[in-house]
Amino acid sequence: MTGPEHYAEAESKLQRAVETTLGSDEERYNLASAQVHAMLALAAATVAAGRGHITGMNLTTERAWDTVTGEES
Repeated sequence: MTGPEHYAEAESKLQRAVETTLGSDEERYNLASAQVHAMLALAAATVAAGRGHITGMNLTTERAWDTVTGEES
C-alpha cells in the first residue's frame, strides 16, 4: 500500500466509525485501524518529502523505504 492509499484508507475507516454505534467494538476497531493507516501515511509522506534532504540516508535505506511504501525514488 502506498502512502496515499494509506491516507485514503484512514479516511474510509473514520467514515465507517462515524456510521457505527457509538462505543461499539466496530467503532473502536475502525478508529484504531484509521489511526494505524494515518500513521503509515505520515511515515510515507515524511520519507517522500525528505528525499535528498535526510542526512545519512544511504541508498540501501532509501530502497528499503521504497519497498515498504510502494514508492520508487
